[in-house]
Amino acid sequence: MLLSLRALVPVVMCLALTGCLTVTHKVTVFHNVTKPETFSIRPAPSVAGNPEANAYGDLIAQKLIEKGWSKSDKPAVDVQFDYGLDDSQNFGAIGTANYHHWVYTRKLTVRIDEKATKKRIYEGTSRNGGVSSRFDPVVHCLVNALFKDFPGESGQTNIVNVSSGCYDDKSKR
Repeated sequence: MLLSLRALVPVVMCLALTGCLTVTHKVTVFHNVTKPETFSIRPAPSVAGNPEANAYGDLIAQKLIEKGWSKSDKPAVDVQFDYGLDDSQNFGAIGTANYHHWVYTRKLTVRIDEKATKKRIYEGTSRNGGVSSRFDPVVHCLVNALFKDFPGESGQTNIVNVSSGCYDDKSKR
């Protein structure tokens, strides 16, 4: 009986995690944005040329447009973004059973520079963690968290919760 209860612990934990209503992010921003601008958008060199990056750029552009910014062929600012994963092991215990698993930190960074002066007017980073090494299912969450209170309070790291509806459940397959 004790063995079968131990076998259920991971199942119960997975069900509890997938049933969450919010996804928690750490969002850090530094800026001196004073008004919406016209913009162009491109991925950072480290992810440029990747079709995935183009899709993420579209999500970021849409959020800027929702905030009153406009895409332009002659933009006032250049928006550049980067993304990636970091990983680390996590150890713990449930009752008398020890366990370890990987925890991945997913990160999206958006930088905005004035075209004329090359001066950076915004840098924001959104991070969340989880047990999946896939980035694509949570990119909507990262973007939504970063732009929830755009441009945000400069010099602050805040905890931002966004609806789990931004999570792409296809990653569970």
